[in-house]
Amino acid sequence: MKDMRGLLNEHTEELRSLNYSPVTLRQIRDVGLSFIRELEEHGVAEPGAIRAGHVRQWQRGLASRPSNRGKPLSPRTLAKHAEVVRGFMAFLAARGLVQPALAAAGPGYTLAGLN
Repeated sequence: MKDMRGLLNEHTEELRSLNYSPVTLRQIRDVGLSFIRELEEHGVAEPGAIRAGHVRQWQRGLASRPSNRGKPLSPRTLAKHAEVVRGFMAFLAARGLVQPALAAAGPGYTLAGLN
C-alpha cells in the first residue's frame, strides 16, 4: 500500500486530469501535507487508522493557528482547508481506505458524532 503522501500525490494527479488549476493543486497539496503531518505527529501512518477525532484535532489546531499576518485564519480559509481534507477523505473512501463517514460529513465539516 502507498503511504499517505503517495496517496495525496495520486489525488492531486487525478484532480490535474480534471483540469484543476496549478494554483488550486498547489493549495490542495499544501493543505493535504499539513493534515498528513498532523496525523503523523499523532502516530497515524496509514489511512485506515484515521478517525474523526484526528480530523477534529487537526481542525482545532488550524483554528488556533495564526495567518501569515499574525491574525486568526478567516472563516473562509478554515472552510477551504476543511473542503480540501474532505475531498482527500472522499478520494480515500472511494478506494476503501477510510470510513466513508469521514468524507460524508455535512456543512462546515463538523464531525460531531463520528467515531
